[in-house]
Amino acid sequence: MLSAIFMGTLLGTLFSRGLLRHLRSRGKALRPNRKRNCARQPERRAFAASSVAEGSRTMIALDFDSPEPLYQQIYRSIRDDITARTIPAGTKLTAIRRLADDLHVARNTVEGAYLQLATEGYVASRPGSGYIVEDLDFDSLGTPGSAARRARQRIEEGVRSSDRFGNEPFSRHMTFTYDFTYGDRPAGSFPAQIWRSLTDEALFTANNKTACYGNGLGEPSLRKQIARRVHVSRGVNCAAEQVVIQPGTQVALDNLLTLFDPAHDAVAMEEPGYDGVSTVLRNRGFRCTPIPVRPLEGKTCGSQAFFDALEASGAKLAFCTPSNQFPTGATMPLSSRIKMLEWAKRTGAYIIEDDYCREFRYETRPIPSLQSLDENDRVIYMGTFSKVLSPALRMSYLVLPPDLLARWRQTFANYYCPVPWLSQETLRLFMKEGHWDRYARKTVTEYRKRRNTLMAAIERELGEHVDVLGGHAGLHLLMRTRDERGQNELVEAAKAHDVRVYKTEKYWMGTPHSMGDYVLVGFSSIKTELIDEGIRHLARAWF
Repeated sequence: MLSAIFMGTLLGTLFSRGLLRHLRSRGKALRPNRKRNCARQPERRAFAASSVAEGSRTMIALDFDSPEPLYQQIYRSIRDDITARTIPAGTKLTAIRRLADDLHVARNTVEGAYLQLATEGYVASRPGSGYIVEDLDFDSLGTPGSAARRARQRIEEGVRSSDRFGNEPFSRHMTFTYDFTYGDRPAGSFPAQIWRSLTDEALFTANNKTACYGNGLGEPSLRKQIARRVHVSRGVNCAAEQVVIQPGTQVALDNLLTLFDPAHDAVAMEEPGYDGVSTVLRNRGFRCTPIPVRPLEGKTCGSQAFFDALEASGAKLAFCTPSNQFPTGATMPLSSRIKMLEWAKRTGAYIIEDDYCREFRYETRPIPSLQSLDENDRVIYMGTFSKVLSPALRMSYLVLPPDLLARWRQTFANYYCPVPWLSQETLRLFMKEGHWDRYARKTVTEYRKRRNTLMAAIERELGEHVDVLGGHAGLHLLMRTRDERGQNELVEAAKAHDVRVYKTEKYWMGTPHSMGDYVLVGFSSIKTELIDEGIRHLARAWF
């Protein structure tokens, strides 16, 4: 037994040594061949050729180390020479084979460049003649390549685009420690982990959904969830078929206005009111009549002046925020709601009810919507997910009366839904699995805490020096000093103490009013722990 093991080990050793000697000898034999193969490879350098076109001294330089494909370098070089008239019209480009040999590249590389030039119209392929430069008039375009050079220069030098194009909308060039903004959600508040998990689930169960355009009004399953939810929480009476998914309030309104005629259909709008709506109306060319809102004790709106202006407007469309009037925070009483519905029925007008802040009431339960009282299909209900979930998602919806739904289907028959399927499906799962209810309750609780902290800080630090309007619902309040200083002075004084509050003048359409000294103080984004100190800074700024 031991002798057998010894013999096996000896044979294995001899075989291993023999194999090793064999491999070493093969390596020596292969090394000269490897050198010869390497010698055949072209040197990695820039090649130049003077034969781009017949009778032309134009040179092409290729950088083999550049990430830009070689065919594109050839195409760009010839294109630039054609636009600069270095290669004149009627010139025949060098044959593909010859240029490929001169540049040490494959023929299909040159052919790809020539085909791109022909596709864009710089050259034409003529049987028997090759590629001929077209006769093109570049004089009307200015100096060839100047725009591209300027763009590259701006990018390389880091020149701010606002120097030439102006500031982008909603851009913020100044940051403040105490920013009492309205509408934005707090940083880190989005349920990212849950949303990511539901997105994965949506993709995993997508089947062929990702290969189709989908329903033009929005995914039926999401619309069913929305219809059920707004009926339970807001009393909205609708079928899922009446729900239309939209990418935000302004786009929804802009699309809705397509169903009306700006030459004949005037629009009535609350005064003051959301400037995002008045901007859309103005851009669409609609005549907009301001309807004055008269707050009563900070909680109710609606007066004879409101309805006198509404009757006189001759409007076929009226925009309102009855549950939480923006920006006063007032609530339209039941008597005014009934009167407004009677007006719509009698005149054949429609009412757009923007229920943008329906969840946020801090002293009473949410009240039913205006649409829940409508028995004549005169109310267009508008809702959003921005205030609870995220304004960055750009998701909202309309609930259309049956006759307007028929007109919408006809007008937008060839339109696709502007909200991506994946966003819709993720939101549907978010609702279906109960996350929306839990997250909404948590959000309302957080905002109630911030609102209470803000009201207490104002009472403690500013007290009898200011008047407060609103704050019972929504995400902001209005405030003025009792010495009747204007809002511009108040805003600038706050800035000097690292506090940002906001002007309200943009919410008026130019009519005389008595609220020019109010500023907006929001609590949707500022951290709760910063509110007390922020109001202390504001008190030092104003008094």
